[in-house]
Amino acid sequence: MVGRPIKRKSDMGTKSEVALPLLRAAQWATVGSIMPGIIHDLNNALNTVVGFADLWRTDARLPKELRKDLDDIVRAGLQARELLTGLRALVEVPRSEPTVGKVVLSEICEQALALLATPIRRRHLQVTRDYHPQTPPVQGCSHQLLMLVLCLLRNACDAAADGGNLFVRTFGSEGMGVLEVEDDGEGIPEAVREHLFEPFVTTKPTGAGLGLWLARALALENGGELRLTSQAGKGTKVTVRLPAM
Repeated sequence: MVGRPIKRKSDMGTKSEVALPLLRAAQWATVGSIMPGIIHDLNNALNTVVGFADLWRTDARLPKELRKDLDDIVRAGLQARELLTGLRALVEVPRSEPTVGKVVLSEICEQALALLATPIRRRHLQVTRDYHPQTPPVQGCSHQLLMLVLCLLRNACDAAADGGNLFVRTFGSEGMGVLEVEDDGEGIPEAVREHLFEPFVTTKPTGAGLGLWLARALALENGGELRLTSQAGKGTKVTVRLPAM
């Protein structure tokens, strides 16, 4: 008589462990499909707010304090509009091959930091920028490289403790433009490091495990390479090297 196969503890939950990241990925794919329309509507609303505030602040009869408040509204509205422009670039599906051109690494880093301003501020993280003036522009797709930097900074934000530090550096080396993103978190356990670039591998309880996999894929897609070094208790550094123009 053939008995039923015994389910070991290591086998239990395998389906759910695989299904959960896939479910999250599907959810984000759905969100991504509706985001362009939402961004368009938000941008129209912001244009209305900024337009009226800009018109009202020219009224000489307004008190000085109110005019200052309107100045703040216009400034905040313009900043929000810039963020929406960056988001639109990330979520829109390209209709043709990615456009390759000159990309300034420091500009891409600043765009990514602006998109992550809220979590950085909420967790009181200190960002140290070190953009070497001789960093060469690199050849690549600006939208893809923005996504790459966002993935790295998002991971660094999650790894750092509240009040911790993030370091963003750019420089040139041997005909390459180099970007480094570093945090001073707890580091990555050695047993996990060799699997970090596999999809759905994560050390975070709520992570999908796609960030480093996607970042590396985008680096390779743009003719570069991505490397990670980490020490327990001393943080993690990711280095991206891309061909200079």
